[in-house]
Amino acid sequence: MVTTAKSGKAGSVAGQGGGAEITEWSTSDVVEVLDATSVDSAGEDEFVEGTTNLSGSFTAIGSVITRETVAELILRVGQTVGDLEYKGKAIISNVAVTSPVKGGVATYTADFQMTGVVTRGAVV
Repeated sequence: MVTTAKSGKAGSVAGQGGGAEITEWSTSDVVEVLDATSVDSAGEDEFVEGTTNLSGSFTAIGSVITRETVAELILRVGQTVGDLEYKGKAIISNVAVTSPVKGGVATYTADFQMTGVVTRGAVV
């Protein structure tokens, strides 16, 4: 397994309960390493890239996204063109309000687990 830790200060989350601006996030981008050694490997181990997994946590301001909602998630290292960006669907869990709701807006933290295709690209 190969893990790359990333963090950022921008993004958004949108689900059944509404939407919010992500102000801070951190994630682990994991690539499973699979053994591909065969009789043709001349006595040497061989490996190939397997499935990937992206999970982490975020802080957001906006309508609280309910737990276990499949939401649209965009995570950006920054707002500058060319900065790393992740996009995809995520399961949201462990939602905790960290400041009171005022006019339907709250600050909260949550964990996420990306599901399905995750686009790893750059802010345009």
